[in-house]
Amino acid sequence: MFSDLIQFLSGGVPGGLLLLFFVLFVFHLSLTFFNASKIKPSETVLKWRLVGTVAILLIYAIFWAVLRPAKPARRIIILPSRQEASEFVLSGTSLVTAQWIQNQMYKTSEKGFIVHRWPWLLNTIGRDSSDSYELWKRVALRLEPYLLIESIAQENTMQYIIHHDDHSTDDFKIQQNRLTFNLFEQLDRKYNLFKDFKNPVPQPSADKLDVMLAYHNQNYEQALLFSRNTDKKFASMIKAAVLMQKGLKQKKNRVPGQLTQSDNKNFQRAKRLLLPYIRDENANPFIFYIMGRMALREEKYSEAELFLKRGLIVDPTNSRFHYALSLLLPQRLNEFGYESRIEILKKAVHLDPGYTEAVYALADRLYSSGTGTPMGTGTQEALAVLEDYLKIRQNDPKILSLTASIYLKVQKWKKAEDIFIDLKRRFPENSNAYYNLGVLHYNTEELDQAKRYFKNAIQIDNNLDSYLYLGLIYKNKGKLDSALVYFRERVRRKTGDDDQFAKEAMLGIRQIIAEKQGVRLEP
Repeated sequence: MFSDLIQFLSGGVPGGLLLLFFVLFVFHLSLTFFNASKIKPSETVLKWRLVGTVAILLIYAIFWAVLRPAKPARRIIILPSRQEASEFVLSGTSLVTAQWIQNQMYKTSEKGFIVHRWPWLLNTIGRDSSDSYELWKRVALRLEPYLLIESIAQENTMQYIIHHDDHSTDDFKIQQNRLTFNLFEQLDRKYNLFKDFKNPVPQPSADKLDVMLAYHNQNYEQALLFSRNTDKKFASMIKAAVLMQKGLKQKKNRVPGQLTQSDNKNFQRAKRLLLPYIRDENANPFIFYIMGRMALREEKYSEAELFLKRGLIVDPTNSRFHYALSLLLPQRLNEFGYESRIEILKKAVHLDPGYTEAVYALADRLYSSGTGTPMGTGTQEALAVLEDYLKIRQNDPKILSLTASIYLKVQKWKKAEDIFIDLKRRFPENSNAYYNLGVLHYNTEELDQAKRYFKNAIQIDNNLDSYLYLGLIYKNKGKLDSALVYFRERVRRKTGDDDQFAKEAMLGIRQIIAEKQGVRLEP
């Protein structure tokens, strides 16, 4: 709370309160010496002191007003609708109200609001849990929204329950036949959400929302099937999106030593479908996202920049555009005011704090940019980003694994061990948790436990680097023949000329051979 007050008083002025105190100190110290010299009467010096102090404070206040960061945008979350007398099932029909309000805010929202889109929330929750209404609400509340809007379909009315960030609740009902105008009027009158609600956007199609829901749930064949009942433009966009996803899963074929591009037939078909629509002034921003993602994969960075920037201009609060743009070189982002990849990733995470890929990339980049020490700025920022995410989605294995890996690197052994043991329990067929537990016990010199974990990791899927660590353990124990077996196996499995662990294994081989021959290697 105190730090928030200091940050507020600093107001974005470079140097903040320290600069203000320094200027006041120098000013009053100068007048003290001037007063001691008796050049001017004390009354005059006192007047200068008062006038000068007021002037300095006024100048600081002007800078504070000009440079003060804008207030944080207020998040609005609209949950899927539910029927009062039946069990919740996520469907296009249940998403109509959420998409409708989202579309209205997208068209006529006042500045200072972030509409947290239902596909983002679905992505955070996970498609396997999407039919749990309580989970939707629980995760939404963890995002700490300014407003959380619930809608409940009753016999002839829709009931709306609005949860405010001050923990107050509003409740109102609207007759189904008067819904279109009255819903937006009520929301605007109570919360001042819209610049213009008198021309409300039309209610979205439940059929199209069924298609989008199937797509975001990765039920691609179902999405294609449902899209046949929609208009040609929308169906083409969905088919292109599905082809993009298939193309992204296709492995690149590279000639050793050359940077080549494979002919991705899925991408080519997607581009042919979208080509008639990309010049349309009212084109759906999702079209630009599809084109941009494909261009990124094909390493056509100028083309990717063109499409993604065009999409961002149309849809500036879309976290997915920010994340995709973060894959470009920083100098390509200058026109949007971003100087580094970290800055645009922070924006993506700010827009959607539950966006796993952006959170992972940001935390990884923050840690890599720091000193790697437990108290280093990069380490602390990375852990703060990860821990904030885990308050929203507590069991995501990818984020937990990165968090534990950073704990491991900064020697927070107990925190790392707790997470890796939990991951081992949840994913017994994944060798990474076993490998990391081996690394942990190796670093704490519990070599017998480390050896067991490394052998488990190899047994599961021939975990590559476990061979190196087993070689080091046997070398440490003086069992040189066993060490040679594991070192040689690691070298045999090297992934390329820049494989550092294979180089370390080769060094281990040389050291053992030299030791057996009684030769001392130069360091």
